[in-house]
Amino acid sequence: MSINTSSVESPSSIDISSKINIQPLNQNTNLDIVNNVTNINNADNADNADNDHDDVCDNKTLVKQLIKKRRQLNKDIHTMHKLISQHKKTIKKIECDLWKNCQHEWIYDQWANFDDRTKYLCKTCRCYRNERWYSK
Repeated sequence: MSINTSSVESPSSIDISSKINIQPLNQNTNLDIVNNVTNINNADNADNADNDHDDVCDNKTLVKQLIKKRRQLNKDIHTMHKLISQHKKTIKKIECDLWKNCQHEWIYDQWANFDDRTKYLCKTCRCYRNERWYSK
């Protein structure tokens, strides 16, 4: 039996950064907006009207920046949810193909609970012994 692997990409060939415009989690993020909030909160309150007017203008631009940043983050979250959903569907298709094409060698799942629907899984493909879970 041959398995069609042309539609399956290897993990190293998938570049998520091209699909989503986010910074990697292991790098420091740009916190300029948060620093601006801190600077405005820590600024000395001056008594003259010009400084109060400047503070109000700075506060308005800060609020606009924060709203824009929140909107962008919400868009990024939505995009990531869509990507997760797509990957789950791809995994489901791969598992269905594995179920059909693998020469299963069933082993007892030592971590199975007493009320689990199946207590056996394939030694090779790690699919559980329940055909209904892998039907499209």
